[in-house]
Amino acid sequence: MVNIRCVAGCIRNISKNIDRLIMRIKEMSQYFQGAKGGALSLEALTYIQRLADWALYKILTQETTQQCCFILAARQSGKTSLMIRIADKLQQDAGYHCVTMNLQGFGSTINEASLCQSLLWEIAATFPAPEARLLTQNIEQRSQEMANYPSALQFRESLKYLMQYLRKKGTEKLIIFLDEIQSLISWKLQNSFLGLLRALGQEETLKSVKFVLLGVAKPTDILTDPAVAFNTAKGIELGRLDEGDCSALIQGLSELNCDPKRLFAEILIWTGGKPFLTQVVCNLCIEELNITGDEDIPTALQDLLEQKLINNWRSHDPLSHFQEIERWFRNGYTTVEERIHALELYKQLLTSANEIYFDGGREEQINLIVSGLAAKSENYINVSNRLYHNIFNDIWVQETQNFISNFISGEKENPMLNREVFILVDQSSSMTKKDRGKQKSRWELMPEALQGDIDLLLKDQGGGKKICEYVTLYLFSRERVGRKFKIPPNKLGSNIFEENFPNGNTFVVPTLEACLNTWKEGSRREGKKAFIIIYTDGMLDDRDEFAALLQKTCKELTDETELKVLLLGMGEDVNNVVEDFLDLDFNVRKANKDKDGNPCNIFIFDLVKEIDDILDPLGRKLGDDPDGLESIPKWVKERHSDWYQKYVDLIQMS
Repeated sequence: MVNIRCVAGCIRNISKNIDRLIMRIKEMSQYFQGAKGGALSLEALTYIQRLADWALYKILTQETTQQCCFILAARQSGKTSLMIRIADKLQQDAGYHCVTMNLQGFGSTINEASLCQSLLWEIAATFPAPEARLLTQNIEQRSQEMANYPSALQFRESLKYLMQYLRKKGTEKLIIFLDEIQSLISWKLQNSFLGLLRALGQEETLKSVKFVLLGVAKPTDILTDPAVAFNTAKGIELGRLDEGDCSALIQGLSELNCDPKRLFAEILIWTGGKPFLTQVVCNLCIEELNITGDEDIPTALQDLLEQKLINNWRSHDPLSHFQEIERWFRNGYTTVEERIHALELYKQLLTSANEIYFDGGREEQINLIVSGLAAKSENYINVSNRLYHNIFNDIWVQETQNFISNFISGEKENPMLNREVFILVDQSSSMTKKDRGKQKSRWELMPEALQGDIDLLLKDQGGGKKICEYVTLYLFSRERVGRKFKIPPNKLGSNIFEENFPNGNTFVVPTLEACLNTWKEGSRREGKKAFIIIYTDGMLDDRDEFAALLQKTCKELTDETELKVLLLGMGEDVNNVVEDFLDLDFNVRKANKDKDGNPCNIFIFDLVKEIDDILDPLGRKLGDDPDGLESIPKWVKERHSDWYQKYVDLIQMS
């Protein structure tokens, strides 16, 4: 007779072992934190020191004439993680005060005065709260007293004041790390800012202040004016992971049924030692690698990567890593000609049996390295890794060249050109709020943010073609049509915001309906398409009516490219309604259909602080696959993973 108690006990033991195994797998998958994207925490076990760590620390701690150094490299190559660690190490050393800033958090557009003021506030904010308040008050008072002086001079004098304060506390050196330095390029402030740094280096009392610039750009993009370029700026190259001690990563693979050192060596062949990709592949191995012995490592790893990354790579793209590279070639900040030349060189690298000699004076080589597709090894340049070789292959190169060439030749008209543009700005009372870390209210920040976006909309996009000739601006709040202004080039007056103080609730529908009627009864009849751009903190009192108006409008359209309604969220409150707006953006409920019953997606949602410029989100919904996984903004995948997974499941079911 079967002993029931014995069987039950065995089942319980098996169940416990399975639970332990699941828990262990979960622990190991969390071990590779870098696979989630973003900077590695200071506690992360898998950060690998490279030669660049030592080089940067040496420059910042030795008595040198170098006032500034820079680390310029492709995305997700470990710049921010390195910055955090060096700043932490210096902060623990006696006599150093470190400040880390991400310039993308300063907004999509900013002028020199605002940049200088923001930098000073960020430095002050690194002190304990009572000291920070006192320092900020003194800085603001100095700014008022020097209001008639250039912003660079105000910055210098305030920095002197901060250094005096630090020296009283026994700190002699101030190190300022500026991440995402490419923001200076989009703001067109790189020359004036670097000129400011050079001037600071000539001040005896400020020689103990050093700047570290990190970002995705070329040195020639940052130093475009020979009159500004200075010899005390030192560049540091980021190397590959195999330059350091990778034992921590190898240890993470020890749970698998194979030699972890041999597996890791094979992983490096596929990733080229790129930090993010290496963490991604290690994590994939822990979660899904099927292997029976060491002899199967190359085949098993290749099968896994083909299934999970290479095949249908746009859908499998971890945190948009591969798509960011593609966007760099399709819509990058460099000229079309530069991108074409870089692709021609890349095609040679794909087919060349030998490495190509690196010549630092050739722009196409530098562009290719900054894009991430190529890497410099000693005196040669080659394709960064086997993953890129398989994903960005000959077919991809041809498709990308065709895409770029079509726009040059005019065979494919840019769908963003020749539009009627309406801008709606939230004038409700909630816009008077100051978000954490901001010295100005949302309303006070609007003129600067808006001016840059309007300049871009009115800019010549090539061949005399523009997105629009003028912008119609509305301020909306109460349940009525808002105040209307016509904005020609370079004519946005700050008095619009000074003379119209926020008040009332947030009703956008009456103003939106007025814009739609103006377009439909006017320029639409002449074949002109439209953009409607809404700036708001997201607290719409008529959100349901807003969604209903979008649905009604879709039913009147025969082509969803005719109209795009972009809602840009600003401030902290918008975080409460992000997923509702994402549902509308990606038409999750399939409610929006055109007059023929086809899915119609005219709504776009994004965050002001997350976009590089206004054209990015508009272009997202005018691309080849506007509702595909690759069109989802990176910040959504990172911070709203549950919503993202829900959308992934929805696409796979359809």
